[in-house]
Amino acid sequence: MAELGLYIGPRAIEILEITKTVGGPKIINSGRMDLYTPQKHIGAAPISTTSLLSPQERIISGIKAIIKEKKIKSKEVISALPEESVTVRFFEMPRLPQKEWETAVRFEAKKYIPFKMEEIVSDFQVIENRLDPKKMSIIFVAAKREALNNQMFLLTQAGLLPKAIDIIPFSLKRLFQFTRELSDERQTTVIVNINQNTGFINILKEGAPCLIRDVSLTGENKEALYENLMGELRLSIGYFERQFPNAVISSLILCGNGDFEGWDVTMSNELKIPVKIASPLKSIKGAENISGGFEIVMGLALRGFQKTTLHQINLIADVVSVREQQRLYVKVVIAEAIFAILLLTFLQNTMLTRVKRVRQELQTLEKEGSKFSSELVTMSVSELEAKRDEIQKRLDIFKTFVLDRVYWTFKFRDLAKMLPEEVWLTDISLDERIQESGGILRFLMIEGISWVKDKQTSKTNEMALINTFLTNIKNNTEILAGFTRIEGINIEKFKIGYADATKFKIVFSNKQ
Repeated sequence: MAELGLYIGPRAIEILEITKTVGGPKIINSGRMDLYTPQKHIGAAPISTTSLLSPQERIISGIKAIIKEKKIKSKEVISALPEESVTVRFFEMPRLPQKEWETAVRFEAKKYIPFKMEEIVSDFQVIENRLDPKKMSIIFVAAKREALNNQMFLLTQAGLLPKAIDIIPFSLKRLFQFTRELSDERQTTVIVNINQNTGFINILKEGAPCLIRDVSLTGENKEALYENLMGELRLSIGYFERQFPNAVISSLILCGNGDFEGWDVTMSNELKIPVKIASPLKSIKGAENISGGFEIVMGLALRGFQKTTLHQINLIADVVSVREQQRLYVKVVIAEAIFAILLLTFLQNTMLTRVKRVRQELQTLEKEGSKFSSELVTMSVSELEAKRDEIQKRLDIFKTFVLDRVYWTFKFRDLAKMLPEEVWLTDISLDERIQESGGILRFLMIEGISWVKDKQTSKTNEMALINTFLTNIKNNTEILAGFTRIEGINIEKFKIGYADATKFKIVFSNKQ
Protein backbone atom coordinates (compact mmCIF):
# COMPACT_ATOMS: atom_id res chain seq x y z
CA MET A 1 0.00 0.00 0.00
CA ALA A 2 1.32 3.45 -0.92
CA GLU A 3 1.67 6.41 1.45
CA LEU A 4 1.07 9.92 0.14
CA GLY A 5 2.80 12.94 1.69
CA LEU A 6 1.85 16.53 0.85
CA TYR A 7 3.49 19.74 2.05
CA ILE A 8 2.15 23.22 1.33
CA GLY A 9 5.17 25.46 1.78
CA PRO A 10 5.42 29.27 1.75
CA ARG A 11 6.02 29.30 -2.00
CA ALA A 12 5.52 25.77 -3.35
CA ILE A 13 3.50 22.58 -3.11
CA GLU A 14 5.36 19.29 -2.82
CA ILE A 15 3.83 15.82 -3.20
CA LEU A 16 5.57 12.47 -2.75
CA GLU A 17 4.11 8.96 -3.02
CA ILE A 18 6.05 6.07 -1.50
CA THR A 19 5.21 2.37 -1.66
CA LYS A 20 6.49 -0.59 0.33
CA THR A 21 8.75 -3.09 -1.42
CA VAL A 22 10.80 -6.07 -0.28
CA GLY A 23 13.91 -3.88 -0.28
CA GLY A 24 12.23 -1.07 1.68
CA PRO A 25 10.25 2.09 0.79
CA LYS A 26 10.35 3.20 -2.84
CA ILE A 27 9.31 6.55 -4.35
CA ILE A 28 6.80 5.98 -7.16
CA ASN A 29 5.58 9.56 -7.72
CA SER A 30 6.78 13.07 -6.96
CA GLY A 31 5.85 16.57 -8.00
CA ARG A 32 6.54 20.16 -7.03
CA MET A 33 4.76 23.31 -8.19
CA ASP A 34 5.78 26.88 -7.48
CA LEU A 35 2.72 28.85 -6.42
CA TYR A 36 3.95 32.25 -7.53
CA THR A 37 6.32 31.70 -10.47
CA PRO A 38 4.73 28.91 -12.52
CA GLN A 39 7.47 29.01 -15.17
CA LYS A 40 9.85 27.49 -12.56
CA HIS A 41 7.61 24.56 -11.72
CA ILE A 42 9.11 21.12 -11.20
CA GLY A 43 7.20 17.96 -11.99
CA ALA A 44 3.88 19.54 -12.96
CA ALA A 45 2.32 21.89 -15.46
CA PRO A 46 2.32 25.61 -14.57
CA ILE A 47 -0.82 27.40 -13.50
CA SER A 48 -1.49 29.84 -16.31
CA THR A 49 -4.09 31.84 -14.42
CA THR A 50 -2.16 32.19 -11.17
CA SER A 51 -2.73 35.94 -10.87
CA LEU A 52 -6.49 35.47 -11.18
CA LEU A 53 -6.82 32.98 -8.34
CA SER A 54 -7.12 33.52 -4.60
CA PRO A 55 -4.40 31.92 -2.43
CA GLN A 56 -6.70 29.03 -1.52
CA GLU A 57 -7.77 28.48 -5.12
CA ARG A 58 -4.14 28.59 -6.24
CA ILE A 59 -3.18 25.86 -3.78
CA ILE A 60 -6.18 23.64 -4.60
CA SER A 61 -5.57 24.04 -8.32
CA GLY A 62 -1.88 23.23 -7.87
CA ILE A 63 -2.58 20.04 -5.91
CA LYS A 64 -5.08 18.86 -8.51
CA ALA A 65 -2.64 19.63 -11.34
CA ILE A 66 0.15 17.52 -9.80
CA ILE A 67 -2.20 14.62 -9.00
CA LYS A 68 -3.59 14.65 -12.53
CA GLU A 69 -0.24 14.83 -14.32
CA LYS A 70 1.41 12.21 -12.12
CA LYS A 71 -1.70 9.96 -12.18
CA ILE A 72 -1.57 9.56 -8.40
CA LYS A 73 -4.15 7.01 -7.23
CA SER A 74 -3.75 7.35 -3.46
CA LYS A 75 -6.47 9.43 -1.81
CA GLU A 76 -5.47 9.26 1.86
CA VAL A 77 -2.80 11.84 2.58
CA ILE A 78 -0.42 12.85 5.38
CA SER A 79 0.26 16.58 5.56
CA ALA A 80 1.82 19.14 7.90
CA LEU A 81 0.79 22.56 9.10
CA PRO A 82 3.11 25.52 8.42
CA GLU A 83 5.43 26.33 11.31
CA GLU A 84 3.78 29.68 12.09
CA SER A 85 0.46 27.90 12.74
CA VAL A 86 1.91 25.51 15.32
CA THR A 87 3.01 25.92 18.92
CA VAL A 88 5.27 23.19 20.37
CA ARG A 89 6.10 23.04 24.07
CA PHE A 90 8.43 20.67 25.92
CA PHE A 91 7.86 20.22 29.67
CA GLU A 92 8.13 17.65 32.46
CA MET A 93 5.54 16.18 34.82
CA PRO A 94 5.48 13.64 37.65
CA ARG A 95 5.12 10.16 36.21
CA LEU A 96 1.43 9.13 36.07
CA PRO A 97 -0.52 6.02 34.98
CA GLN A 98 -1.31 6.12 31.27
CA LYS A 99 -5.08 6.37 31.85
CA GLU A 100 -4.50 9.77 33.56
CA TRP A 101 -2.28 11.25 30.83
CA GLU A 102 -4.99 12.87 28.74
CA THR A 103 -6.52 14.95 31.53
CA ALA A 104 -3.31 15.74 33.39
CA VAL A 105 -1.23 16.72 30.35
CA ARG A 106 -3.86 19.05 28.91
CA PHE A 107 -4.33 20.69 32.30
CA GLU A 108 -0.57 21.24 32.67
CA ALA A 109 -0.28 22.52 29.09
CA LYS A 110 -2.47 25.52 29.93
CA LYS A 111 0.57 27.04 31.63
CA TYR A 112 2.58 27.00 28.40
CA ILE A 113 0.05 27.69 25.62
CA PRO A 114 -0.81 31.37 24.95
CA PHE A 115 -4.34 30.51 23.77
CA LYS A 116 -7.55 29.30 25.31
CA MET A 117 -7.72 25.50 25.13
CA GLU A 118 -11.10 25.63 23.36
CA GLU A 119 -9.51 27.69 20.55
CA ILE A 120 -6.88 25.08 19.70
CA VAL A 121 -6.54 21.53 18.49
CA SER A 122 -3.77 19.63 20.26
CA ASP A 123 -1.97 16.34 20.67
CA PHE A 124 0.96 15.20 22.78
CA GLN A 125 3.68 12.60 23.01
CA VAL A 126 5.16 11.15 26.19
CA ILE A 127 8.84 10.24 26.00
CA GLU A 128 11.23 8.67 28.48
CA ASN A 129 12.93 10.99 30.95
CA ARG A 130 16.45 9.61 31.15
CA LEU A 131 17.58 11.95 33.95
CA ASP A 132 14.71 11.37 36.39
CA PRO A 133 12.68 8.12 36.20
CA LYS A 134 10.04 9.64 38.50
CA LYS A 135 9.16 12.19 35.84
CA MET A 136 7.91 11.97 32.28
CA SER A 137 8.80 14.35 29.45
CA ILE A 138 5.97 15.77 27.36
CA ILE A 139 5.99 17.15 23.82
CA PHE A 140 2.77 19.14 23.52
CA VAL A 141 1.68 20.33 20.06
CA ALA A 142 -1.12 22.86 19.59
CA ALA A 143 -2.55 24.54 16.49
CA LYS A 144 -5.19 27.21 16.10
CA ARG A 145 -8.41 25.54 15.08
CA GLU A 146 -8.84 28.03 12.23
CA ALA A 147 -5.48 27.08 10.69
CA LEU A 148 -6.25 23.36 10.95
CA ASN A 149 -9.70 23.80 9.41
CA ASN A 150 -8.15 25.75 6.53
CA GLN A 151 -5.63 22.94 5.90
CA MET A 152 -8.42 20.34 5.95
CA PHE A 153 -10.45 22.46 3.53
CA LEU A 154 -7.60 22.70 1.05
CA LEU A 155 -6.96 18.96 1.09
CA THR A 156 -10.58 17.86 0.85
CA GLN A 157 -11.35 20.37 -1.91
CA ALA A 158 -8.45 18.88 -3.85
CA GLY A 159 -10.14 15.47 -3.58
CA LEU A 160 -7.90 14.03 -0.83
CA LEU A 161 -8.78 12.39 2.48
CA PRO A 162 -6.47 13.56 5.31
CA LYS A 163 -5.49 10.73 7.64
CA ALA A 164 -2.84 12.63 9.63
CA ILE A 165 -1.78 16.23 10.17
CA ASP A 166 1.82 16.21 11.41
CA ILE A 167 4.33 18.96 12.17
CA ILE A 168 7.54 19.78 10.29
CA PRO A 169 10.03 18.99 13.13
CA PHE A 170 8.76 15.43 13.44
CA SER A 171 8.75 15.00 9.67
CA LEU A 172 12.45 15.94 9.41
CA LYS A 173 13.33 13.93 12.49
CA ARG A 174 11.60 10.87 10.99
CA LEU A 175 13.47 11.31 7.70
CA PHE A 176 16.92 11.50 9.27
CA GLN A 177 16.17 8.59 11.59
CA PHE A 178 15.34 6.57 8.47
CA THR A 179 18.60 7.61 6.77
CA ARG A 180 20.50 6.93 10.06
CA GLU A 181 21.90 10.46 10.13
CA LEU A 182 20.03 10.94 13.41
CA SER A 183 20.64 7.74 15.34
CA ASP A 184 21.20 8.86 18.93
CA GLU A 185 18.33 10.86 20.45
CA ARG A 186 20.39 11.54 23.55
CA GLN A 187 22.39 14.04 21.53
CA THR A 188 21.25 17.59 20.82
CA THR A 189 21.06 18.20 17.06
CA VAL A 190 20.32 21.22 14.90
CA ILE A 191 18.45 20.53 11.65
CA VAL A 192 18.45 23.26 9.00
CA ASN A 193 16.28 22.96 5.89
CA ILE A 194 16.61 25.57 3.12
CA ASN A 195 14.27 25.83 0.15
CA GLN A 196 13.54 28.79 -2.15
CA ASN A 197 14.96 31.54 0.10
CA THR A 198 13.14 30.23 3.15
CA GLY A 199 14.79 28.39 6.00
CA PHE A 200 13.58 26.12 8.77
CA ILE A 201 15.69 25.79 11.93
CA ASN A 202 14.84 23.03 14.40
CA ILE A 203 16.87 22.08 17.50
CA LEU A 204 16.17 18.61 18.89
CA LYS A 205 17.02 17.87 22.50
CA GLU A 206 16.56 14.22 23.51
CA GLY A 207 14.43 13.78 20.42
CA ALA A 208 12.08 16.65 21.32
CA PRO A 209 11.84 19.83 19.23
CA CYS A 210 12.82 22.52 21.74
CA LEU A 211 13.29 25.35 19.25
CA ILE A 212 11.47 25.82 15.93
CA ARG A 213 11.94 28.80 13.62
CA ASP A 214 10.91 29.73 10.11
CA VAL A 215 13.31 32.33 8.70
CA SER A 216 13.47 34.36 5.50
CA LEU A 217 16.84 34.11 3.73
CA THR A 218 17.68 36.81 1.20
CA GLY A 219 20.86 37.54 -0.66
CA GLU A 220 22.09 38.46 -4.12
CA ASN A 221 24.62 35.63 -4.16
CA LYS A 222 25.71 32.48 -2.34
CA GLU A 223 27.95 34.39 0.09
CA ALA A 224 25.21 36.82 1.11
CA LEU A 225 22.76 33.94 1.61
CA TYR A 226 25.30 32.16 3.81
CA GLU A 227 25.87 35.23 5.98
CA ASN A 228 22.12 35.70 6.37
CA LEU A 229 21.74 32.06 7.44
CA MET A 230 24.62 32.27 9.89
CA GLY A 231 23.06 35.30 11.54
CA GLU A 232 19.81 33.42 12.06
CA LEU A 233 21.67 30.34 13.33
CA ARG A 234 23.68 32.31 15.91
CA LEU A 235 20.46 33.94 17.11
CA SER A 236 18.68 30.57 17.40
CA ILE A 237 21.55 28.73 19.09
CA GLY A 238 22.13 31.59 21.51
CA TYR A 239 18.48 31.58 22.56
CA PHE A 240 18.52 27.79 22.96
CA GLU A 241 21.63 27.85 25.15
CA ARG A 242 20.06 30.46 27.42
CA GLN A 243 16.98 28.26 27.83
CA PHE A 244 18.98 25.05 28.33
CA PRO A 245 22.38 26.08 29.76
CA ASN A 246 23.43 22.48 30.44
CA ALA A 247 22.69 21.22 26.92
CA VAL A 248 25.56 20.72 24.47
CA ILE A 249 24.84 20.79 20.73
CA SER A 250 26.51 17.75 19.18
CA SER A 251 25.91 18.23 15.47
CA LEU A 252 24.18 20.21 12.74
CA ILE A 253 22.47 18.70 9.69
CA LEU A 254 22.02 20.95 6.65
CA CYS A 255 19.65 19.93 3.85
CA GLY A 256 17.45 21.44 1.17
CA ASN A 257 17.45 22.68 -2.39
CA GLY A 258 20.50 24.79 -3.12
CA ASP A 259 24.26 24.96 -3.58
CA PHE A 260 25.78 24.30 -0.15
CA GLU A 261 29.22 23.20 -1.29
CA GLY A 262 31.87 24.21 1.26
CA TRP A 263 29.33 25.41 3.79
CA ASP A 264 29.87 22.42 6.08
CA VAL A 265 33.54 23.20 6.70
CA THR A 266 33.08 26.95 7.08
CA MET A 267 30.01 26.62 9.25
CA SER A 268 31.68 24.02 11.46
CA ASN A 269 34.68 26.30 12.03
CA GLU A 270 32.49 29.26 12.92
CA LEU A 271 30.01 27.45 15.16
CA LYS A 272 32.52 24.98 16.65
CA ILE A 273 30.21 22.01 16.06
CA PRO A 274 30.31 19.20 13.44
CA VAL A 275 28.23 20.09 10.34
CA LYS A 276 27.01 17.62 7.71
CA ILE A 277 25.33 18.38 4.38
CA ALA A 278 22.69 15.64 4.15
CA SER A 279 21.44 14.02 0.95
CA PRO A 280 18.55 11.87 2.18
CA LEU A 281 17.30 11.20 -1.35
CA LYS A 282 20.28 8.89 -1.91
CA SER A 283 18.95 6.57 0.81
CA ILE A 284 15.55 5.93 -0.77
CA LYS A 285 14.84 3.90 -3.89
CA GLY A 286 13.24 5.66 -6.82
CA ALA A 287 14.77 9.07 -6.02
CA GLU A 288 17.24 9.07 -8.93
CA ASN A 289 15.25 11.58 -10.99
CA ILE A 290 14.32 13.91 -8.13
CA SER A 291 16.20 17.15 -7.60
CA GLY A 292 17.09 18.60 -4.19
CA GLY A 293 14.48 19.43 -1.63
CA PHE A 294 11.48 17.24 -0.77
CA GLU A 295 12.91 16.56 2.71
CA ILE A 296 9.78 17.64 4.60
CA VAL A 297 7.29 15.86 2.36
CA MET A 298 9.51 12.77 2.31
CA GLY A 299 9.41 12.60 6.09
CA LEU A 300 5.61 12.90 5.96
CA ALA A 301 5.25 10.04 3.48
CA LEU A 302 7.59 7.84 5.57
CA ARG A 303 5.23 8.15 8.54
CA GLY A 304 3.36 5.04 7.45
CA PHE A 305 6.59 3.02 7.37
CA GLN A 306 7.98 4.14 10.74
CA LYS A 307 8.02 1.53 13.47
CA THR A 308 7.80 3.16 16.87
CA THR A 309 6.38 2.36 20.28
CA LEU A 310 5.61 6.04 20.86
CA HIS A 311 2.33 7.70 20.00
CA GLN A 312 2.73 9.69 16.77
CA ILE A 313 1.44 13.26 16.80
CA ASN A 314 -1.75 13.63 14.77
CA LEU A 315 -3.78 16.85 15.06
CA ILE A 316 -6.84 15.18 13.49
CA ALA A 317 -6.76 12.01 15.59
CA ASP A 318 -10.40 12.54 16.67
CA VAL A 319 -11.56 12.92 13.07
CA VAL A 320 -9.72 9.77 12.01
CA SER A 321 -11.15 7.88 15.01
CA VAL A 322 -14.72 8.79 14.02
CA ARG A 323 -13.96 7.80 10.43
CA GLU A 324 -12.65 4.40 11.57
CA GLN A 325 -15.78 3.89 13.71
CA GLN A 326 -17.96 4.63 10.69
CA ARG A 327 -16.00 2.10 8.66
CA LEU A 328 -16.48 -0.43 11.45
CA TYR A 329 -20.24 0.20 11.52
CA VAL A 330 -20.44 -0.27 7.75
CA LYS A 331 -18.62 -3.61 8.11
CA VAL A 332 -21.02 -4.62 10.90
CA VAL A 333 -24.06 -3.72 8.79
CA ILE A 334 -22.69 -5.65 5.80
CA ALA A 335 -21.94 -8.65 8.01
CA GLU A 336 -25.46 -8.52 9.46
CA ALA A 337 -26.96 -8.28 5.97
CA ILE A 338 -24.95 -11.30 4.81
CA PHE A 339 -26.00 -13.22 7.92
CA ALA A 340 -29.66 -12.36 7.33
CA ILE A 341 -29.46 -13.49 3.69
CA LEU A 342 -27.81 -16.76 4.69
CA LEU A 343 -30.40 -17.32 7.42
CA LEU A 344 -33.30 -16.68 5.04
CA THR A 345 -31.74 -18.97 2.44
CA PHE A 346 -31.35 -21.70 5.04
CA LEU A 347 -34.93 -21.29 6.24
CA GLN A 348 -36.25 -21.28 2.70
CA ASN A 349 -34.39 -24.49 1.86
CA THR A 350 -35.65 -26.09 5.08
CA MET A 351 -39.25 -25.16 4.32
CA LEU A 352 -38.98 -26.40 0.72
CA THR A 353 -37.74 -29.74 2.05
CA ARG A 354 -40.68 -29.95 4.46
CA VAL A 355 -43.20 -28.99 1.77
CA LYS A 356 -41.82 -31.70 -0.52
CA ARG A 357 -42.22 -34.25 2.28
CA VAL A 358 -45.84 -33.16 2.93
CA ARG A 359 -46.69 -33.40 -0.77
CA GLN A 360 -45.41 -36.97 -0.84
CA GLU A 361 -47.58 -37.80 2.20
CA LEU A 362 -50.65 -36.27 0.53
CA GLN A 363 -50.03 -38.28 -2.64
CA THR A 364 -49.80 -41.43 -0.54
CA LEU A 365 -53.09 -40.57 1.24
CA GLU A 366 -54.81 -40.00 -2.10
CA LYS A 367 -53.69 -43.41 -3.38
CA GLU A 368 -54.81 -45.12 -0.18
CA GLY A 369 -58.12 -43.21 -0.23
CA SER A 370 -59.07 -44.64 -3.63
CA LYS A 371 -58.27 -48.11 -2.33
CA PHE A 372 -60.40 -47.61 0.79
CA SER A 373 -63.54 -46.75 -1.24
CA SER A 374 -63.67 -50.23 -2.80
CA GLU A 375 -62.92 -52.02 0.46
CA LEU A 376 -65.43 -50.24 2.74
CA VAL A 377 -68.55 -52.10 1.48
CA THR A 378 -67.18 -55.45 2.62
CA MET A 379 -65.98 -54.37 6.11
CA SER A 380 -67.69 -55.17 9.40
CA VAL A 381 -68.55 -52.50 11.98
CA SER A 382 -65.47 -53.23 14.09
CA GLU A 383 -63.25 -53.11 11.02
CA LEU A 384 -64.78 -49.80 9.96
CA GLU A 385 -64.18 -48.34 13.46
CA ALA A 386 -60.52 -49.46 13.34
CA LYS A 387 -60.10 -47.94 9.90
CA ARG A 388 -61.74 -44.72 11.15
CA ASP A 389 -59.29 -44.54 14.09
CA GLU A 390 -56.34 -45.11 11.72
CA ILE A 391 -57.51 -42.32 9.39
CA GLN A 392 -58.10 -40.00 12.35
CA LYS A 393 -54.53 -40.54 13.53
CA ARG A 394 -53.26 -39.64 10.07
CA LEU A 395 -55.47 -36.55 10.02
CA ASP A 396 -54.10 -35.50 13.42
CA ILE A 397 -50.55 -35.92 12.12
CA PHE A 398 -51.43 -33.91 8.99
CA LYS A 399 -53.02 -31.17 11.11
CA THR A 400 -50.01 -30.99 13.43
CA PHE A 401 -47.29 -31.01 10.81
CA VAL A 402 -49.01 -29.22 7.92
CA LEU A 403 -52.12 -27.24 8.76
CA ASP A 404 -50.83 -25.86 12.07
CA ARG A 405 -47.35 -25.08 10.82
CA VAL A 406 -46.13 -21.49 10.55
CA TYR A 407 -44.14 -20.78 7.39
CA TRP A 408 -41.42 -18.23 8.07
CA THR A 409 -40.05 -17.17 4.69
CA PHE A 410 -42.59 -14.40 4.07
CA LYS A 411 -42.57 -13.32 7.70
CA PHE A 412 -38.83 -12.59 7.58
CA ARG A 413 -39.20 -10.77 4.29
CA ASP A 414 -41.79 -8.47 5.90
CA LEU A 415 -39.64 -8.00 9.01
CA ALA A 416 -36.86 -6.51 6.89
CA LYS A 417 -39.29 -4.02 5.36
CA MET A 418 -40.46 -2.83 8.78
CA LEU A 419 -37.03 -1.89 10.09
CA PRO A 420 -36.70 1.87 10.77
CA GLU A 421 -33.45 3.51 9.75
CA GLU A 422 -30.73 3.16 12.40
CA VAL A 423 -32.15 -0.22 13.58
CA TRP A 424 -30.42 -3.51 12.64
CA LEU A 425 -31.33 -7.13 13.40
CA THR A 426 -28.55 -9.30 14.82
CA ASP A 427 -30.34 -12.59 15.53
CA ILE A 428 -33.66 -14.34 14.81
CA SER A 429 -34.41 -17.57 16.71
CA LEU A 430 -37.28 -20.01 16.11
CA ASP A 431 -38.32 -22.64 18.62
CA GLU A 432 -41.21 -25.07 18.18
CA ARG A 433 -41.97 -27.84 20.64
CA ILE A 434 -44.64 -30.56 20.25
CA GLN A 435 -46.50 -30.93 23.55
CA GLU A 436 -47.82 -34.17 25.00
CA SER A 437 -51.34 -32.94 24.26
CA GLY A 438 -50.43 -32.85 20.56
CA GLY A 439 -50.28 -29.07 20.23
CA ILE A 440 -47.26 -26.98 19.27
CA LEU A 441 -45.64 -24.50 21.65
CA ARG A 442 -44.04 -21.82 19.49
CA PHE A 443 -41.53 -19.02 20.24
CA LEU A 444 -40.10 -16.29 17.99
CA MET A 445 -37.12 -14.31 19.35
CA ILE A 446 -35.93 -11.16 17.57
CA GLU A 447 -32.70 -9.44 18.65
CA GLY A 448 -31.24 -6.23 17.26
CA ILE A 449 -29.38 -2.97 17.76
CA SER A 450 -30.58 0.61 17.61
CA TRP A 451 -27.94 3.32 17.20
CA VAL A 452 -28.57 7.03 16.65
CA LYS A 453 -25.37 8.54 15.25
CA ASP A 454 -25.92 12.16 16.33
CA LYS A 455 -27.98 12.05 19.50
CA GLN A 456 -27.80 15.80 20.11
CA THR A 457 -29.34 16.92 16.82
CA SER A 458 -31.48 13.89 15.95
CA LYS A 459 -35.26 14.27 16.15
CA THR A 460 -35.66 10.76 17.54
CA ASN A 461 -33.91 8.42 19.95
CA GLU A 462 -33.07 4.75 20.15
CA MET A 463 -36.02 3.74 22.37
CA ALA A 464 -38.45 5.51 20.04
CA LEU A 465 -37.02 3.59 17.08
CA ILE A 466 -37.41 0.27 18.92
CA ASN A 467 -41.03 1.15 19.84
CA THR A 468 -41.74 2.02 16.19
CA PHE A 469 -40.38 -1.35 15.09
CA LEU A 470 -42.48 -3.17 17.72
CA THR A 471 -45.63 -1.23 16.66
CA ASN A 472 -45.00 -2.17 13.03
CA ILE A 473 -44.89 -5.85 14.01
CA LYS A 474 -48.09 -5.60 16.08
CA ASN A 475 -49.95 -4.00 13.17
CA ASN A 476 -48.94 -6.76 10.74
CA THR A 477 -51.36 -9.65 11.00
CA GLU A 478 -49.30 -11.84 8.69
CA ILE A 479 -46.23 -11.78 10.94
CA LEU A 480 -48.23 -12.35 14.14
CA ALA A 481 -50.26 -15.20 12.60
CA GLY A 482 -49.58 -18.18 14.84
CA PHE A 483 -48.71 -16.03 17.87
CA THR A 484 -50.96 -14.79 20.63
CA ARG A 485 -48.79 -12.69 22.93
CA ILE A 486 -45.53 -10.88 23.57
CA GLU A 487 -43.67 -13.07 26.02
CA GLY A 488 -41.05 -10.45 26.97
CA ILE A 489 -39.01 -7.41 25.93
CA ASN A 490 -35.44 -6.82 27.08
CA ILE A 491 -33.58 -3.51 26.57
CA GLU A 492 -29.86 -3.07 27.30
CA LYS A 493 -27.38 -0.22 26.78
CA PHE A 494 -23.94 -1.18 25.42
CA LYS A 495 -21.00 0.13 23.39
CA ILE A 496 -19.89 -0.51 19.81
CA GLY A 497 -16.30 0.69 19.79
CA TYR A 498 -16.57 4.18 21.34
CA ALA A 499 -20.25 4.68 20.52
CA ASP A 500 -23.24 4.18 22.83
CA ALA A 501 -26.03 2.03 21.40
CA THR A 502 -29.12 0.12 22.60
CA LYS A 503 -29.57 -3.64 22.29
CA PHE A 504 -33.08 -5.16 22.34
CA LYS A 505 -34.68 -8.62 22.43
CA ILE A 506 -38.39 -9.29 21.79
CA VAL A 507 -39.98 -12.75 22.41
CA PHE A 508 -43.36 -13.75 20.94
CA SER A 509 -45.24 -16.97 21.78
CA ASN A 510 -48.54 -18.73 21.12
CA LYS A 511 -49.29 -19.40 24.79
CA GLN A 512 -52.94 -18.99 25.65
